[in-house]
Amino acid sequence: MHRTQTSGTDPRTGIFTTGCVHPGSAVAWLGAGWSYFMRMTAPLAVLSVTLLGAALLTSTRVGAVLFPAAVIFYLGIVAGYCRTLDQGEQVPCDHAQVYGSASLWIVAAVASAVALGLRRLGETIGAPALAPSWLIGEHFGRPDLYFLAVIALTLLACMAFCMAPALVILNGANPLRAICLSLLGSLKNVVPLLAFFVLTGALLILGILPLGAGLIVAMPVAACGTFKAYEKIFN
Repeated sequence: MHRTQTSGTDPRTGIFTTGCVHPGSAVAWLGAGWSYFMRMTAPLAVLSVTLLGAALLTSTRVGAVLFPAAVIFYLGIVAGYCRTLDQGEQVPCDHAQVYGSASLWIVAAVASAVALGLRRLGETIGAPALAPSWLIGEHFGRPDLYFLAVIALTLLACMAFCMAPALVILNGANPLRAICLSLLGSLKNVVPLLAFFVLTGALLILGILPLGAGLIVAMPVAACGTFKAYEKIFN
């Protein structure tokens, strides 16, 4: 798995560039995700089982911290798999480059902190009596607005972190730049990204139905689709 410093940058300035993709690209991204999965089923399935193991911890406080970080590393590893496959090389079993990336650890830590903040905010809305007065003020009579705010913040967080692992692993971006670029690239292509999130969410829900076994397919397809979105937006 080789890092590509110039991918997604202007060769004259070295500045990252983003493109506008077709609004209907979400279906193509998921289709590409399925194609990647069919070409490297075994390593993706093993990786997904590992992530599902981390998901079992989400009911605990420790799991609430670990799972968002695990997702960041999962996306980084899958992005490396996809790039390696595109280059005609053998998919690596050694993830040392990913786990050894200090920048990715920082992105994972920030993602965990944001996820905890959103979870706390959601719990506060669900139990306003436990909320601090400075948060709810005199306007908590409209909890529906708070729920909409949490949904909007969650979508922004997904946009900020969905492509950040690929930008770190494949482009060598620093953590802050990767998060900002992921968010800006997503906002520039908000229609296809939102459609992709909806389709991915539906796919993951379908994967949960057969006792969760379908997630072994749904998760890597979604992750590979995210790589394709990154590739189209930043390359």
